[in-house]
Amino acid sequence: YVTNKRVEIIRNIGDVLNIPQNITRPSSNSDFYGIPTPNCQSVNQSRWDWIDWHDNEEWYLDERLHKHKDIIWNQYELAIEYAEGDTSKLEALKREYDIVSSIPGVGDGLARGMFQIRPRTYLTIDRNTRKYLGEYGLSISQKLSGDEYFSLLDHVITKIINNNPSVNSFLDISHLAYIKKGSESEKRNYWMVGYNQGSTNNQWERFEDEGIWDGFVSVSDDTQIQRLKKIKPDDVLILKSSYTKGTQHNISAVKLFKLAIVDSVSELSENNSYGVRCNVDYIDVAPKEFVNFEGSYRKTIDPLVDQNILEFVKSVLEPSCGNTEMSSTTSELATRYAEFLKRSRNLILTGAPGTGKTYLAKQIAQAMNEGLELKKEELEKYVGFVQFHPSYDYVDFVEGLRPDRSGDNVVFKRDDGIFKKFCKKAIKDHEHNYVFIIDEINRGDLSKIFGELFFAIDPGYRGEEGRVKTQYQQLVDAEDDDEFSGEGFYVPDNVYIIGTMNDIDRSVESMDFALRRRFAWKKISPEDTAESMGITGEVRQRMDAMNKVIKDIPELGEDYQIGGAYFLKMVKEDLSAEDLWDFHLESLIDEYLRGLPEAGKYKEQIEDAYYLRNNDNNNRDADEAP
Repeated sequence: YVTNKRVEIIRNIGDVLNIPQNITRPSSNSDFYGIPTPNCQSVNQSRWDWIDWHDNEEWYLDERLHKHKDIIWNQYELAIEYAEGDTSKLEALKREYDIVSSIPGVGDGLARGMFQIRPRTYLTIDRNTRKYLGEYGLSISQKLSGDEYFSLLDHVITKIINNNPSVNSFLDISHLAYIKKGSESEKRNYWMVGYNQGSTNNQWERFEDEGIWDGFVSVSDDTQIQRLKKIKPDDVLILKSSYTKGTQHNISAVKLFKLAIVDSVSELSENNSYGVRCNVDYIDVAPKEFVNFEGSYRKTIDPLVDQNILEFVKSVLEPSCGNTEMSSTTSELATRYAEFLKRSRNLILTGAPGTGKTYLAKQIAQAMNEGLELKKEELEKYVGFVQFHPSYDYVDFVEGLRPDRSGDNVVFKRDDGIFKKFCKKAIKDHEHNYVFIIDEINRGDLSKIFGELFFAIDPGYRGEEGRVKTQYQQLVDAEDDDEFSGEGFYVPDNVYIIGTMNDIDRSVESMDFALRRRFAWKKISPEDTAESMGITGEVRQRMDAMNKVIKDIPELGEDYQIGGAYFLKMVKEDLSAEDLWDFHLESLIDEYLRGLPEAGKYKEQIEDAYYLRNNDNNNRDADEAP
């Protein structure tokens, strides 16, 4: 799939430029290893994005960097001339490198861009090459000058390429650095960060639009400076606001708004401040408040030390099974459900606690784009994720008015919700399927959250024919929102929805029947997902024996079986059977049996089954229970 797409792109470029072509399909994807792969949907790749072609055949830049276009063009022209043998351009190229790399948001993106256009002359600089070259004693600073960059190229050629028969070019280094990625993974840091510059200057919209986070602190605050300097690629930034609650303002509270994965970091300076710019990939999360937490989070940047907040953040990044990447292969179950989802468009996975419903939903999402290996950074492109809760509403999901501070005034502005933003991405990319996962879908007030979207998500009304007027339609600006202005909002044909729910949760209401008929339903049992989770051998025996007893208890039944996610702790964390029972399973069983007349008897049967004791007797007792 990937090879075919690359060959197709090359052929299209040749057609546009009227270049004769003789392209033979490589025998395997490995023929492309080390060749740079541009991502034209992300300005983070090189921090500028070619976005249009005018009748006068003049390219222009993304408006944020438009004012620098002449400088950038000049630098690239020099880079090409030098690569083609004009060594007299070297000093000028170094000077231009200093100028262009200092443009806010460029940084290492310049080296990556030069590698894209002349990969045998220039070396890409990213987290992978930094780690790889470090093994050869080459330390690369976060911000390279032109002299330092070209000196690095000489050192790499002398120390590595000329002395290593397996490394023949910068392409090889790029490839070797990539395949070695993660072999010596560094500890990921989690940082609680603000999004105001000054007490009233809200920067959130700019951050989100540009895919960045900027942090500035006083040059006299050494602690904050050191924290900013410790931010590294793959760290997690948690954008938050801190405040106090209660009549006496004696309760500390913090609300989380967004998560961001750091891609690269560069230094900034402004007046009497020290700062950094992080190019990031943002992850949507429903706003969540925490009180009475460990640590203080009132500064520009603070390390996250509270375990409850950390567990929540990890649950968003690593839903259900604690895995930040999609499996490289999808299960047969996921593939089968993906084919069904393509026909039904909406699917809800129900089942007992811990059956891996969210994990399965992510596998289905992968199978919806057959041939793509959706790793962590690619997953966000085609998959949206949100977890419903009782406070979640239409404003969060579709659109609404949100407060925005401008100077000393607070005004309300219309803002798109997470699902509408997701649909905007999908509508611009008809070649891929976009899957929106709603975890714990029955925990929200669905009529309040979906509103008129009950109609728009109906499989029979997808696409432009299913347009609906949203509650704030009259405020939609045609210039900013041309797809959904005027006639209203619709759900694109390539958007699919998967909901997950634990239908034994006594704290939530039943699904709205109007919404229920718009979804296909599938109950996931522990047996369905145990194998894909790696639950085998004795661990699987314990789970199956325990669930047989639970299933045979009249007041419980199969809905109360316990899924493999609980037993993963024995597989992945090397937890003993005793600790799993004492600290995880026993309290859940007690909650199941609360108020039942024979709770003590049933608990003993379940515990005996879990410890694989007297299975025959236990099962007979359960069968004979009234």
